[in-house]
Amino acid sequence: MKKTELLLTAIFVAVCFAFVGNLTAQGADLDGATKLKLLYSACKDFKDANGCYPPAYLVDANGVKGDDWFALLQPYLNAQEGSLTGVAALIDPRGVFVPAKKARLKKNGVKDESIENPENLILFVELSNAKDTRKSLTIKEFLEQLPKNQSLSYITADGKIRQLPATDPDELLTRNVACVDVSARLKAAHTALYEYYDREIHFPALVTVDENGKEISTWREPVAKILSTPSKLKVKDVKPEIAGIAPIVSNDGVFTGKPNEYGADLTAITDGLANTVFFVELPDPESTKTSVTVEEFYNQLQNCPEELQGYYVGMGDGSIKFIKKDCTLQRLKALVSRAGDEMFDF
Repeated sequence: MKKTELLLTAIFVAVCFAFVGNLTAQGADLDGATKLKLLYSACKDFKDANGCYPPAYLVDANGVKGDDWFALLQPYLNAQEGSLTGVAALIDPRGVFVPAKKARLKKNGVKDESIENPENLILFVELSNAKDTRKSLTIKEFLEQLPKNQSLSYITADGKIRQLPATDPDELLTRNVACVDVSARLKAAHTALYEYYDREIHFPALVTVDENGKEISTWREPVAKILSTPSKLKVKDVKPEIAGIAPIVSNDGVFTGKPNEYGADLTAITDGLANTVFFVELPDPESTKTSVTVEEFYNQLQNCPEELQGYYVGMGDGSIKFIKKDCTLQRLKALVSRAGDEMFDF
């Protein structure tokens, strides 16, 4: 090769290295919001190509962990990997980023139609350290790395970037990160329950039995009938069976759970509707369990997966609260009682 050709080749290689280096440097300077938008766009392209969201990671037939969501998004990203530090996927068992078998990705991956409230489904979060290379964080891990008085961004399934309030980082826990929006189910149950009350002048019995003690129906039947009439529903439509939630029962609560016994009259709830739990989230989103006792829900909290940190409950006034897993049994009993003179600050 002639000297001139060697010189031109060397110059070309040097220019290419400088160009790539400049791109990487520019990428490293991207702000958090831009990185979140890049990930969202790549995620959307992945959905268009595969019909579902990328899983947290792939597993083979033997259960061996393979590529994670970030590796799967690489073909759809225009930025260098190093330029996307400081952002991560928010991993939640109820969210979109769940493990999936490679051969069944399109069948088992989470699809858009599974998401009832995309504005409440958090996909990616900005990290406090822009050079942090972690790609997946649980809610607990995200909150632990959050410095005091620092506001960070996150992006939801509707493509909107929102700010996490610096003064109240636990607000993230009150936003539902579940695909199937638990809060929508709780609100639907509340709406139907009060419509039933207006019609019958009492809450339904949780279980109705005949003279031989044989179960005839549960509260779910009349509630499902009401929810099957969309014009009567004042919240986002959900499936009438509203699986994954159930009334909580106690002798001094709104519902006792005793056969053929109606729920308490509104005038008997002297603690105030905002201080009394009616419904609770169940660990199985497909469960149509008739009810749970206070002790059962307490055990559910104690055995709550670390990444969930707790469960949602529906109060008598229709508000949705988050009960953390460290809630004491005494406090839980007070939350369920209808006339114990307790007041709570959530």
